[in-house]
Amino acid sequence: MPVRATIVWGGKREADKGTPGDVLVTLSNGKSETWTTSGGCVLPHVSRNGSVGWAHGVTVHPTQGMIPNELVIARNKRIISRIEPEGPFIDLWDFVDDGICVVIRSRGAHGPSRLQKFRIPSGKLVGESSGAATGLQLPEWAKPFAEGQ
Repeated sequence: MPVRATIVWGGKREADKGTPGDVLVTLSNGKSETWTTSGGCVLPHVSRNGSVGWAHGVTVHPTQGMIPNELVIARNKRIISRIEPEGPFIDLWDFVDDGICVVIRSRGAHGPSRLQKFRIPSGKLVGESSGAATGLQLPEWAKPFAEGQ
């Protein structure tokens, strides 16, 4: 069962924070496995049910760097879902609802963010909001992901 996921370079060397690389998953038995080999991965998370997810991109913006435009969810090293949010830059995301859904905060190179909630593995959009909304304007699921939180 996965307990931790990190971004690494060259198989095992931990990447600098925010720098793309491959996903290294640490299991409950203490062993580690590299779940990707093509790089371009950032923001890894592990859910309570053993799913592992990360933002992935292949395109590089001239001033913004790599564009993590897709969320990849895997279980047992097998991809079970690929989700593309409205904005091309995923800057925050996490598992919610006991690992049944994910919330993704994404944005363009400029302007406000979008918060979107998707069901795993169907990728179905189940809710959305502006990341710049505040207080009562935000659905409860979106509050931890809003800008300034």
